Amino acid sequence: METELWSVLRWGSEGEISERRRRLVVLDQAGSSGGFLLIWLMRMYVQAGVRVIFISTERHLFHYLSVLRKLGLSLTKTEPLISFIDCLTEMETISPRPSFPEHRLELASCVDKETRVHETCAEDILHELSERLEEAMATKYHPTCVIIDNLSTLKQRIGENKLHQLWSLVRRLGISYTGLVHSDVETSEGMNEIIFGADAVISVEPLSTGASIDYDGKCLVTMPTKTTDLLFRVDETRVQFFQK
Repeated sequence: METELWSVLRWGSEGEISERRRRLVVLDQAGSSGGFLLIWLMRMYVQAGVRVIFISTERHLFHYLSVLRKLGLSLTKTEPLISFIDCLTEMETISPRPSFPEHRLELASCVDKETRVHETCAEDILHELSERLEEAMATKYHPTCVIIDNLSTLKQRIGENKLHQLWSLVRRLGISYTGLVHSDVETSEGMNEIIFGADAVISVEPLSTGASIDYDGKCLVTMPTKTTDLLFRVDETRVQFFQK
């Protein structure tokens, strides 16, 4: 039976997503990437009027905008709610719009700011996040969510202590967060603290029966009082969830 992930997470309805803080961790493993969930969640947050601060260690802004558009987000009619911190480049260029080719600039209308920092400059990443959070907190009309596309990679690049500082800052301000962790390579206690502090943990796993023409994998949604098994199917324009 097809279902909605926000319903499984007990978020009320898709229109009520912005009403309170959400703390979510996505666990994946080799061969079962959970990256699609981050983009799907970002689309859902932006459509609900939530300001998203996205810290990327894996892909550039253009990739995420292209996928968001395929998932149905109107990038040209949406408020500039996405603030993007690019940790993939050695450039330290701050501009109000990403450097897209002229004929693709219309894709960036939903972007408030793109910041590029050196991938190993922990202080720069913390500084940029602090500034984005201060700006977000000053905006009364839009709640905020921080999304990190790979906590495992970010920890390797900036160190566990700096990652703990970053996460402590987000939690201290009471801001929603979503982060992805590679469960098959992470064993540190610091990462376990982030996982166990979440309201819900979504584990993305391969199908126990092997490849299927109907489903791409399964999700185990773990919450304090309930655990739910879901199957999922991903295509270019949508993500579908099915309850067993």
